[in-house]
Amino acid sequence: MAAEGKTNGEIAERLGITRQNAGRWRDRYHERGVAGIEKDAPRPGRKKKVSARKVYQVVKLSTQDKPRNATQSWRAPDR
Repeated sequence: MAAEGKTNGEIAERLGITRQNAGRWRDRYHERGVAGIEKDAPRPGRKKKVSARKVYQVVKLSTQDKPRNATQSWRAPDR
């Protein structure tokens, strides 16, 4: 549609997306060609608050040790 001279607004209306999204995809195509629009671009998520090391420690403790006063083992059954 862009090659036909359509504006971002016209493209957006036809596709049911926002004008900003139409412009973003159009810019990505212009910068990187088809590769730029084959899949969604990576998004910047929120940074992790818990380190991988801490996750490992929690998982290890919760699957290896039995807490005091526990009525049953926390360990996963052996397979």
